Amino acid sequence: MRPTTLIALVGSVLLTACAHQGADLPREGIITPMAALHRDSIEERRQLAKRLRDAGELAAAVSQWKVLTILHPDDAEFRKELESTLATLSRSVAANYENGLAALKDGNNDEAARFMLQVLALEPGHTKAAKVLRGIEAEKIARVQIVRANRARSREDDSAKASPQESAASEMAEYRRSYDLEQTIEMFVAGDAQGGLRELHRFVNANPKDKASRRRIAEVVFEQAQKIDTGDTREHAATLYEEAIQLRGDTPSAWAARLAATRKTLANEYYEKGMRVYRSDFDLAIKHWENCLKYSPQHGKCTQRLKEARSFKEKMKKIDVERRETSSLLPIPI
Repeated sequence: MRPTTLIALVGSVLLTACAHQGADLPREGIITPMAALHRDSIEERRQLAKRLRDAGELAAAVSQWKVLTILHPDDAEFRKELESTLATLSRSVAANYENGLAALKDGNNDEAARFMLQVLALEPGHTKAAKVLRGIEAEKIARVQIVRANRARSREDDSAKASPQESAASEMAEYRRSYDLEQTIEMFVAGDAQGGLRELHRFVNANPKDKASRRRIAEVVFEQAQKIDTGDTREHAATLYEEAIQLRGDTPSAWAARLAATRKTLANEYYEKGMRVYRSDFDLAIKHWENCLKYSPQHGKCTQRLKEARSFKEKMKKIDVERRETSSLLPIPI
C-alpha cells in the first residue's frame, strides 16, 4: 500500500469517529483520573471518620464528618452520621462530667480529675470542667504544702527525741517501704497481674493505716481494668474492678457504676451466646446462661430460659433412664 493511500485511510477513520462524536462508545463507568482521585479521597475520609468514632475519638470523628458534609452537602448519610456522632459526643461529655462530680463528692480527687480531663478532651471549651480541674489542682497544692509542713514539724520533734542513728534507720525503713510499693506496682502494670495483686494485697494488709497508699494502689488497679474492659478480656476487667474496690476499702459511686455496667454487658453477652447455641449444644447453652446469671442474677429472660432448659434436660434424662430399663426387661433374642 502506498503511503498516500495509508494516510487517506487513517484520515477517513478519524473523520468517521468525529462524525459519530462518540455516540457508539459506552460513557457510563468512564472516570477521569481526577474524579477517581476525588472519590477515593472521600471514601478514605469516610472510613477514617468511622474508625475514629468506633475508637471513641468522637471529637476527631465529628471534624471528619463536618468536612464530608461540606464537600457533599446533599449526602444524607454524611449528615446523619454527623448528627449521630454529635449526639454521642454530647452524651459522653455529660456522663464524664457527672461521674467527675460524683468522684469529687466522694473525695476521690484523682478520679474526678481524670473524668474532667476526658470532658475537655471531648469538648475543649467546657468551662465548668476546667473550673473543677483548677479547683482540684489548687487543693492538691495546698494539701502538699500542709503535708510538708507537718512532716517538717514531725521530723523536728522526732529529732529532739531520737538519736541520729534512730532517725536514719526510720528514714531508711520508709524509703524501703516506698521502693517496695513502687516495684510491686510496676510488676503489676507490666503484666504480672496475679503476682502483682498478691503483693499489693500483702502491702495493704501490712500497712492498714496508710490510706494514701491504699488509694494509689486501688487507682492503679482500676485504671488497668479500664484498659482491658473490652472483648475477650472484659471478664478479667470485672475481676480487677472488684479487686480495686476491695483494695481501696470503700466504693466510689463512679467505680460502682463502671463495675455494674461491665457486669451487665457480660451478662447480656453470655445470654446471647446461649441463644446462639442452644439448638445445637444444649449443655453449652446452659453453661452460658449460668454465667449470665452470675453477672446479673436479676436477668429475667435468662432466668426463664435456664429454668426451661434445666426442666427439659431433666425430662430427657428420665426418658433415657426409662428407655434403658425397658430395654433391659425385653427378652434376649435367641
